[in-house]
Amino acid sequence: MLHLRSFARRCSLALLLLSSSACEENVAPDVDAARSDAGVPLDAPARDDASDDPDARTLACTPGAVETCYEGPSGTRDVGACVAGTHTCAIDGSGFGACTGQTLPRAEDCATAIDDDCDGTVNESEAGCVCTPGTSTSCYGGPAGSAGVGICVAGTRACAADGRSYVDACVGEVRPSSETCANDADDDCDGAVNEEGEGCACQPGTTRACYAGPAGTEGVAACAAGEQACLSDGTGYGDCVGDVLPEPETCANAVDDDCDGAINEDGDGCACAPGSTSGCYTGPPGTQGVGVCSAGTQTCDALGTAYGACVGETLPAPSETCGDGVDDDCDGTPDDGCAVRYATIQGMLESLCGPCHTTGSASALNVRDYASTQIAAGSCAGMTQGACMLVRIQNGTMPRGGVCTGDPTLDVGRPACLDADDHAALQAWITGGQLP
Repeated sequence: MLHLRSFARRCSLALLLLSSSACEENVAPDVDAARSDAGVPLDAPARDDASDDPDARTLACTPGAVETCYEGPSGTRDVGACVAGTHTCAIDGSGFGACTGQTLPRAEDCATAIDDDCDGTVNESEAGCVCTPGTSTSCYGGPAGSAGVGICVAGTRACAADGRSYVDACVGEVRPSSETCANDADDDCDGAVNEEGEGCACQPGTTRACYAGPAGTEGVAACAAGEQACLSDGTGYGDCVGDVLPEPETCANAVDDDCDGAINEDGDGCACAPGSTSGCYTGPPGTQGVGVCSAGTQTCDALGTAYGACVGETLPAPSETCGDGVDDDCDGTPDDGCAVRYATIQGMLESLCGPCHTTGSASALNVRDYASTQIAAGSCAGMTQGACMLVRIQNGTMPRGGVCTGDPTLDVGRPACLDADDHAALQAWITGGQLP
């Protein structure tokens, strides 16, 4: 620093007229010229006494020098919006002027996206800031858990211009509405589509049992229920899939095709109901029920296609067994072709014509034994008692009290009367000579 009072005074007077290099290099300027230009009389005496010259002092800075400056709180420089400025040394070197161009901390402005108070945090909540203008946040006013389900989506709410709140409007949000089957959407955002509501009949994706066959056939034999699924719009069910319905009965298998609980009871190829029985007779026409001949039974086979063999029937014998009093060949005449003997008719006479004609005197009409049939009949002139008995039977007067007509076709159901076989046997015995 220069301590010559006169030199300093001269430098300060001549600063505007002389180059600054003369001062910086401690070269004495043309003081007289400077004094003249500054309006100082050239003949004014120079003052060299520093004690009584206020300009005679030490320079605080180099006149015109420019330095950085910052007047904000410590630690805030170059933080956020805060930056240093510059100040310039006065022309008399007495000090620096005002700091210009610096940016100092100020109250946080929520409307900006910068750190106004230079504390390292932008738009902090402590300053009342809620958001940054120009930004937005997600918003949703529907029930908890429904956003993102079905048609429900969150919207966005924009930050207000002052950054201290969000605007009220939530733009773009979709909240739950009443479920309807007019569309394929989850209107009420509960995770299920068309499970209920206007026009809904069922919940899409659900299934139920179904059966299109006649009542009472489901679950019988092969007939079974199927399944039908609810349509995607929930308005109804689709076709019944997988159900097994009755088919026309057929005897081509051992199955209850028509699901009525009976197997092969009728239908294509069926002749009878499996296991059923029927009367049968394989003898010549007109012989069934005559003499010993009688019907049997036949059983339907497992498929119902035919009956089996006729079991238990009695067919006509090839010929009569003579002397048994039976119509073996079922032609209506017992022992026909045979010589009928008393033994054939004895039992009949004793049971139907007694007791009045099997007891009594020898003169009475009785048939206690063969001999009694051979004596002369008292009531039939010229006949033996045996022959007379035949006449009496045929005219209905015997058996006495039996209310018989003598015609076996009219006496059917009258146990006291002789039937056709009895008549035939007795006739054969009489015609054959009443053999013993």
